[in-house]
Amino acid sequence: MKRILYVEDDDDSAYMLTRRLKKEGFDVCIASTGEQGVAAAERTAPDLVLMDVNLPGIDGYEVLRRIRALPNLSKVPVVIVSANAMRSDSVKAEEAGADGFESKPVRFASLKKKIETLLGCP
Repeated sequence: MKRILYVEDDDDSAYMLTRRLKKEGFDVCIASTGEQGVAAAERTAPDLVLMDVNLPGIDGYEVLRRIRALPNLSKVPVVIVSANAMRSDSVKAEEAGADGFESKPVRFASLKKKIETLLGCP
């Protein structure tokens, strides 16, 4: 079972997406602040991270940089999931080292396909 860390401060968003991912067979861990996201990544060693950008404390881009700096997590795929939906936001995510970008509200079929591709799932 593949483990996904979802760093999201909005409880409703976290609940809805986590529920759908679990139905698809993923093990999902949730963190609600940037600092908790870094700690959870170190503790759980996820196979993939879904990252909101606008978080309390450090933002999602800083969390991404910190995760990438950890030797055992430097290659873990990270998908930015953000309400900031301008083309410049997806470019910023790519420049920060993200492996993908999904705007909110999340189109689950698109996100699922991206996750499966990044994890090499059938």
